[in-house]
Amino acid sequence: MNYKGKPPKYSSYYKGFKEVTLPEAKYKGKLTPALEEELKFLRSQLDRFEEDYFRVASSQNSTKRKKAREDLSLFVNKLRREGYSL
Repeated sequence: MNYKGKPPKYSSYYKGFKEVTLPEAKYKGKLTPALEEELKFLRSQLDRFEEDYFRVASSQNSTKRKKAREDLSLFVNKLRREGYSL
């Protein structure tokens, strides 16, 4: 990657979101229910776009698939940096 200093913490996709912190003792190392649902949603979205891509190969499906894969990987990397075990 070609950036100087610290890598960017979030992509522009997450710029408008507000972070919600819950008590550490209750969810130490585990995903909160809200994070689990978001992870489930991103995974299902990627699965759906991959099915569409392999059924009908088109540039629009390819773009959606790439975006869904990028969103999922950014979200998972963010969680791993914060110390969550997946």
